[in-house]
Amino acid sequence: MSQVRVKVLTNNELEILGEIRTSLFDDGYYFHISDVLNNSRTFIELTDVEVYSQGQLLTQMESLCINKNAIAFLGEGYSDRQKDYGRLKGLKG
Repeated sequence: MSQVRVKVLTNNELEILGEIRTSLFDDGYYFHISDVLNNSRTFIELTDVEVYSQGQLLTQMESLCINKNAIAFLGEGYSDRQKDYGRLKGLKG
């Protein structure tokens, strides 16, 4: 099992960075981020979480479950929060 760093932008404009656990499927392929969104589960669990609002760190926590209905954007592979925040700042639902 491994983890992928992701960024979640919520409908109320919170920016959440965290890790999603991934696993190797029986056919030898790793999951795609769309697999997380398209499965039957209502929530997505993140670990090693940072929550930001308007570029300001609000809180850090070990884990967080996010209801999929609250997600406006989900992307993978983010490691430099400040650089990525500038690119996403203009995105609004």
